[in-house]
Amino acid sequence: ACKFDAGNNLSSDTRAIYQFSLITKTLTKEPLFTVDIKSVEKILGEKTKFAPSALALNPMDNNYYILSAVGNLLVVCDGKGNVIKVHHFKNPLFIQPEGIAFSANGDMYISNEGKSDKANILLFKYKKN
Repeated sequence: ACKFDAGNNLSSDTRAIYQFSLITKTLTKEPLFTVDIKSVEKILGEKTKFAPSALALNPMDNNYYILSAVGNLLVVCDGKGNVIKVHHFKNPLFIQPEGIAFSANGDMYISNEGKSDKANILLFKYKKN
């Protein structure tokens, strides 16, 4: 996930998500999908900064969960880059969200760098809606 344009000639309001092959150890030349920051802002209801720091595919809903330490956001997108949900972390537990992973049962883990506080890993148990 690109934090900024990275030379891919996309709009400054767009972030590209690429695939990496573990077999060939190469990135795809074209993005798997892009995320429009204006879509994030529309759902959030305010201007924001969005610079992806980590992403993971949720095995329970097949959506991509993208963290942005800049702006303290969790953006949920489908496989085409359509923004489904946006969560703005206002809780002090989210010091600097930089890592995300899911267990097979859908539990979500978010890791935070420490900055001036202790780093942590938070567990969010999967709940079926």
